[in-house]
Amino acid sequence: MRFTFTYLLAPVWLCNGRYTFPQDPLYWRSVDAAYTLVKQHFQDDCLMRLSTLKTELRITSPALRLDTSDSSDAAASIGNATMLLCQHVLPPNSDSPERTLPTDGAFAMFMYANRHDYLLKTTTAVSSTMSKLSATTSKFLYSERTDTPLFLALGRLDHLQNDRSKSPACLKGGVRTPYNSLKAIGLLGLFLLRPGLRGAFYTDTDAQIIDFTATPADYFALSSTHQADLIGTSNLHDPILINGGALLFRNSLRGRRMLAAWWAYRCGRKDQPGLWRA
Repeated sequence: MRFTFTYLLAPVWLCNGRYTFPQDPLYWRSVDAAYTLVKQHFQDDCLMRLSTLKTELRITSPALRLDTSDSSDAAASIGNATMLLCQHVLPPNSDSPERTLPTDGAFAMFMYANRHDYLLKTTTAVSSTMSKLSATTSKFLYSERTDTPLFLALGRLDHLQNDRSKSPACLKGGVRTPYNSLKAIGLLGLFLLRPGLRGAFYTDTDAQIIDFTATPADYFALSSTHQADLIGTSNLHDPILINGGALLFRNSLRGRRMLAAWWAYRCGRKDQPGLWRA
C-alpha cells in the first residue's frame, strides 16, 4: 500500500495570539472563513444510535427537537441548509450504560451522508458482496471494539453549492452537484467543534473496515518525522495523486488549512480535484 503526504503552506499574520488573514485576497480559502460557515450552519447537539438488529439509525437533536429514524423527518428538520454533526452512542452492556466516547486526545472516525437511510441500503455493489449497510455496520463495530469516537455529518448546504458561491478557482461552470466537498467542510467542522481531537479517519459510505487491529495512530506513526498531516492512498489500478475515499487528517493547523482549501476549491461534479489542488 502506498501513502501520499500532502502539506499546505500559506502566509498568515499572528495577531493577539491567533492567526488571522487581514485584507488577505486568499481569505476565501482560509480556516477563518470556513469557521464562520461552520458557526452559522452546523448543529453538533446530535446523537445517533444504531439498533441492535442494524436496521434502524435513530438521530436525536434536542436543539432541533428531533428524535427520529425517518430520514424524511430529519431532512425536513434541517432543510438542506444545516449540517448535523452526530456522535455515535455506544449501546449498554454488562459493564456500563450507554455512553459517548471522550474526544480529547483521541482520533475519531468520520463519515458523511445527506440522508441517513442511505447508510442502511442492503444492495451490493457490482462484483462485491458488500453493501452500504455492511460498510456502516463495520464502522459502528470498529468504534465499539476500539473505543474510537464515531461521527456522522448529515445533511446538505444547497445554498452554498451554486454558481453564485463558486470557488474563484472554478474557472469554467460551477459546482454541479449539491454534495461536492461536503465531507471536507464536515470534517473541518468536526475539528473546529471538537478541538481536542488529535485527528480523524474518513471513509466513503461504501468502504468497509475489515481489519479491526489497525488504528489511525499506527498510520501516522509511519511518518519518519511524525509530522504528517494527511495520509491517503492511490488507486490499485489507474493510479492518481490521492483517492478521496479513505483519508486520515491530523487536527493540526496545516490539516485544517488543507480541509478549508479543499472546500473552497470545490468545482464541477467530483471532489477529488479540489483535494489535489489543496
